[in-house]
Amino acid sequence: MKKILFFFFLTFTISLFFALQKAYVKEFVPFNLKQALLQKVNQTSLEQKIKKALLNDNPKEAKEYLELAKFLQIPIDNNLTKQVTNANSTFNLYKSKTKHFFQGFISGKASDSASLGGVVVSDFTVIGDLRDIYHEGKKMNEGKKYDKFTLYLSIVGVALSISALASFGSSLALKSESSLLKNAYKMHFLTKSFQKEIIKRLEQSIDAKAIEKLSFNSLNSVKKDILLLKKSIHPKPMQTLLQELHTLQKYSGSYGTLLILRNIKNEKELQKAIKLSKKYKKLTPTIFKILGREALRSGKWVLKKASYYSYLFLGFIVLLFATLLSFITLLKKSYSLFS
Repeated sequence: MKKILFFFFLTFTISLFFALQKAYVKEFVPFNLKQALLQKVNQTSLEQKIKKALLNDNPKEAKEYLELAKFLQIPIDNNLTKQVTNANSTFNLYKSKTKHFFQGFISGKASDSASLGGVVVSDFTVIGDLRDIYHEGKKMNEGKKYDKFTLYLSIVGVALSISALASFGSSLALKSESSLLKNAYKMHFLTKSFQKEIIKRLEQSIDAKAIEKLSFNSLNSVKKDILLLKKSIHPKPMQTLLQELHTLQKYSGSYGTLLILRNIKNEKELQKAIKLSKKYKKLTPTIFKILGREALRSGKWVLKKASYYSYLFLGFIVLLFATLLSFITLLKKSYSLFS
């Protein structure tokens, strides 16, 4: 009996010792966005960014960095703050926006929201979509390498334009988002993985065989033939995505949406970005500028040493195990005595 008791206590003590060494639990720690930002920026770095934005004739960006400083409670030099306020005055801002709008309209490239407006306006009309359909469709018919993303999205854009006319403008917002998405693609703001996801939706929206029947001989022939495609285009698979982009643009602006899209790999991440934009509004693109994809983090699981109560619970489990083991040993001993 003494041997059994000794074995019991020895087993319990050794087991508990090793259990306490491994007594860790998993705990979810929510992502602290403010703390993450403060690890990336300080007064000096933010003032440098503000000065650079003003130097590049981008008063809106300078203001965005100033707003970020306020959010993080980082003091900014008073003279620099006055410069930002002056640069964003009605006259100076109008002058800067007008200049950037026409630069975007002519070059087709965007560096801020105003220049993006010029790019989108130049592409917003049906003519812009028809031109892209003609160029890419012609390449496809000739057996050359063509851009399926541009071709299919332009066809969806035309369908949405026709739908907007038929419904007195109810599809106009979605047409605007299709233009924004196409320009995001052309200006390399879309990740490869997100492009693939969008192409899958575009392929569900369009009858590929019907497109192959078009002649693409000239822009005029495309204008005539595109109406024949009306029954072969079903924009519904793209509508959810375009509506999500519309929501993101509502809170983060057009150019802000592009900056955010640069970090998005799939629709789930897009939905996360929308949640952030609803919370931080116009500050969201600046947050993505600083943190990149890190802004999409929701938190992480970390190993932490178990609490006092966890130790007790674990000790109790070990005690039960040791008791059971001792009981089995006792039974075996008793059986051997009677046999």
